[in-house]
Amino acid sequence: MKTITQTRQNTVTLRHIAEQADVSIATASKIISNSSEIKRISPETIRRVSKIAKELGYKPNINARSLAKQKSMIIGVYAAPHPGKRINEFYVSPIIEGISEKAIEHDYDVMLIDFGRYDKNLTSAIEKFLVRRIDGLVLINVHVENKVIDKLRAVNMPLVAIDNFAMLPVASVNLDNFIGIHSVVSYLHSLGHRKIAFLSELTAEKMPDHIKRKEAFDQAIRNFGIDRDCVIVEYPQIDMPVSREGDYCQEDGYRGIDWLIRNQKEFTAAIGYNDLVALGAMRRLAEENLRIPEDVSLVGFDNLSISEYVNPPLTSVSHPARQMGKEAVDMLIEFIEHSPINVSQKSVLLKPELIIRRSCGICNR
Repeated sequence: MKTITQTRQNTVTLRHIAEQADVSIATASKIISNSSEIKRISPETIRRVSKIAKELGYKPNINARSLAKQKSMIIGVYAAPHPGKRINEFYVSPIIEGISEKAIEHDYDVMLIDFGRYDKNLTSAIEKFLVRRIDGLVLINVHVENKVIDKLRAVNMPLVAIDNFAMLPVASVNLDNFIGIHSVVSYLHSLGHRKIAFLSELTAEKMPDHIKRKEAFDQAIRNFGIDRDCVIVEYPQIDMPVSREGDYCQEDGYRGIDWLIRNQKEFTAAIGYNDLVALGAMRRLAEENLRIPEDVSLVGFDNLSISEYVNPPLTSVSHPARQMGKEAVDMLIEFIEHSPINVSQKSVLLKPELIIRRSCGICNR
């Protein structure tokens, strides 16, 4: 039997590990690949094989692994383009990080497609994915006609959508926007606020998740019986839409507050459809010498990292973007490796959490 030192001088294979651990090659393979059959192997054997594999510096042969499983061991990821650069940075990046982390755990690689200008680029993206023979595809915030989905399903492509607002007929991981907004309204209501403004998108073409949050606000204030005292600031109330390029979220917040002030609308609290909107609102309130939270309480959504560093730190609703990516990969690999019949209709709804900081206070008027 070769020693560990001697083996390291040559390419390490499963046979080497099996010989050192005194097990069959099949057993070593099951342990190294974390096969579903590993539960039939004793914990002591698993520890021994894993220890020897680590000492030998064993690296699995990706090509051999792919051939053995008849899979490419590659997951494709396509994120629909968003006009706001910061939205892509803060929203999409954590999702992809979660996807990558979970894919590595399962020994899969990730293939990303660059952002394009419009969803029609999904068609060309599909061709690239199919050429590389990916095993499954994660769609992030994609809005496409069902015929595109039909094309993917026709070639038995496992699919999972993150933020499936288009209601595509595929497995999905979504955020419960209603629970998030309802928790904000409930919290502000408990502080005595009855005149609450919701800062919506100032454009005719709104993002689906932002529409959901506006609808959730409308429902929440009705539930609390304060809908006559509250206001939703949106286009076309503000008759000049904000361009959907650059830092438009901050502009939505700035102009939303400006509209409330110029039209002498009474409000003691404001909610932005995301944190960047709240930051824009902060600037306009400061220009008017309105203090946060003494004069106006302010809340955002998504709990971006910047939120805890502004002054005062912003109360926000968490958006578990990284977790959404991980959940999507778990679901996709379940589909790839086990092909359950009903997986295409499976849906996971993640609940957000209200993160209370110092931008909200008791209503004094």
